[in-house]
Amino acid sequence: MAIFSQLKSALKQYGFLNVLYLGSTKLAERFGYYRDNYTLFEKELISSEPVKPLASGYFFKELSPALLNNLNATWISPEQLSVFKSRLAKPGYFGLGIFKEGSSELVYYFWLNFERIEMPEYFDNCHSLKLGKDEAYLYDGFCHPDHRGKGFHGFSAQMLMNLACANGKVKTVTIIRTINKAAIASQEKVGFTPVKEIQFSGFRSRISCKIRNL
Repeated sequence: MAIFSQLKSALKQYGFLNVLYLGSTKLAERFGYYRDNYTLFEKELISSEPVKPLASGYFFKELSPALLNNLNATWISPEQLSVFKSRLAKPGYFGLGIFKEGSSELVYYFWLNFERIEMPEYFDNCHSLKLGKDEAYLYDGFCHPDHRGKGFHGFSAQMLMNLACANGKVKTVTIIRTINKAAIASQEKVGFTPVKEIQFSGFRSRISCKIRNL
């Protein structure tokens, strides 16, 4: 049943043809070949903007080491949790979580950092993208499928952008997988515009990165 639930969620997020593309990509990765396309979006930060109220029945907190040590989120793997903890051990990294009232279960998270542009592990050392001193990087947002459609992304994105603005940043950058139309629509809804296309391809030891302006 979990497999069918995951498939249904993927179809809703990516569409049928893109799910087939993801399947072929995963198959190629088994043989050590990686390929993917991403779009880089930007938004100018002029001043803090109003944040719409959070949906009823939920509350938010900034993620902290103490909170992660007692996190109620069985859907997050130990590997993910380790990544979260390593981020918070470094300066300039912030995570925002949304929790279900009553159970205090984490249902959504989103990250911001002032240090560098992070990509998936196998692409992270293959690109030349740099984060400017006056820029913030908004990334790695995810909502549990059972809690989608409640405006968590818009709420969290604006909260984190206001935090960036309060820290003197004048621009927010985010990178989204090009086939993730749902995530792109969410980012465009809060004012982001596409500025670069990023293409990765190659075997793991020789992955190339091509960047072009849009």
